[in-house]
Amino acid sequence: MDVNVKVAAVGAVSAALADAALEVNFENNPTYWRDRFPYLEPSLVLPPLDDWLVAGLSLFTLFDRTRDFGLGALLYSGPMLAGRTVVRAARVARVTPAARVVVQR
Repeated sequence: MDVNVKVAAVGAVSAALADAALEVNFENNPTYWRDRFPYLEPSLVLPPLDDWLVAGLSLFTLFDRTRDFGLGALLYSGPMLAGRTVVRAARVARVTPAARVVVQR
């Protein structure tokens, strides 16, 4: 499997720019966008849907011509989703009394 590194880099940068644009949009007017698509939160632990939309760029790996672009997007969005999920889970564990009991055991 030959990967065109330049196209993969463009995919990663595109995913990062899409993520940044969505984050800036939310930060400019958080009271309006809170609890509206694409900033809905599926659960306390999972990141909001805007992060999942960025991860959707990696679906381009399904097509032969855009496979390398999608791979680059996956290389950005995979760790981004994992990191944000871990951070949110840690916050929930710190705040939720039931989670504290589980963590302390």
